[in-house]
Amino acid sequence: MSIRRCQKAQQQRSARSAAAWRRQLLRQLLRQLPPTPAPTPAPTKKACTGIAFGDRFIQLGKWRIGDVDGNHLSVSHQGGKTAQIYRSDGTLHPGPRSDWGTWGKPVGKPKGIAFGDRFIQLGKWRIADIDGNHLSISHQGGKTAQIPRSDGTLHPGPRSDWGSWGRSIGAASGLSYGDDFIQIGKWRIGDIDGNHLSISHQGGKTAQIYRSDGTLHPGPRSDWGAWSKALVTSPTFSECLA
Repeated sequence: MSIRRCQKAQQQRSARSAAAWRRQLLRQLLRQLPPTPAPTPAPTKKACTGIAFGDRFIQLGKWRIGDVDGNHLSVSHQGGKTAQIYRSDGTLHPGPRSDWGTWGKPVGKPKGIAFGDRFIQLGKWRIADIDGNHLSISHQGGKTAQIPRSDGTLHPGPRSDWGSWGRSIGAASGLSYGDDFIQIGKWRIGDIDGNHLSISHQGGKTAQIYRSDGTLHPGPRSDWGAWSKALVTSPTFSECLA
């Protein structure tokens, strides 16, 4: 073999050795690098257990309370029966009936819903704890349709007092919730078992029971309240409405 060919072969072997050495060094360096961190997942909003909202209604379990058309507030069951209609003139229109429900509206982001100091506003209606002993259901036009009292009695309208329209819309003060119920001050409105919705006071008396067949079962009574259920603290009621 000529000297020139030997030199060329030696140069090729040296180049291959240098390339192998560089590859080995690169592998060692890569092993020393820290692992690539996994991407941080986007934060997800916690579910608000047992309650849902939509266009001017709140859903508690299998029940909805909603402003139907600005003049009528209804309490209706998923099964199709409406148990109570409150009218803007302060009169009451009980079931059983199969109309004036709000189940044709989709669940979604709250619309036409506001709140403040111990009240929730659904469209043109407010449900409010007035003084710890009286809950009122009143219309923006000035009439109160019904007042449940802490002793379990019901006081119907039409009347022009015991409303909550003098209170400002703002932070959700005195409002909380749990599994299938909402608490307004010292009152709870809740789905007890899928078939019965009740209005009950912290003192132990239940003032009204709405049944899934559309019938009403008023108090005073000491059962069918929602006070054995635990409050949910996160997300807060305000966060549920955000």
